[in-house]
Amino acid sequence: MNQEPNWFWKNWRMGTELQISGSFIYNAIYILDQMESFYYEEECFEFLYNASVGIERLLKIAIILSEHDKINNQEDFEKSLITHSSAELLNRLQSNHKIN
Repeated sequence: MNQEPNWFWKNWRMGTELQISGSFIYNAIYILDQMESFYYEEECFEFLYNASVGIERLLKIAIILSEHDKINNQEDFEKSLITHSSAELLNRLQSNHKIN
């Protein structure tokens, strides 16, 4: 396997990851559309869970595309993506790009 970071990240299954992220976000919107109220906690949880997972994965894709060519240690870079904090991921992305 070629160990060059550019090769590794550009050949990572980015399209598949994007499709998975989109599926979570679509499911969240679908669930929200089907809800008649916020009374049932399980419906609210299902919406929030799908939305948060989809957004988290989307943020990780953006970080990879933004930072993959600046990494020195691929293993450390991969470990730095292991988080479920969307706020942390967004802050990391904002340190490289202006986000409105």
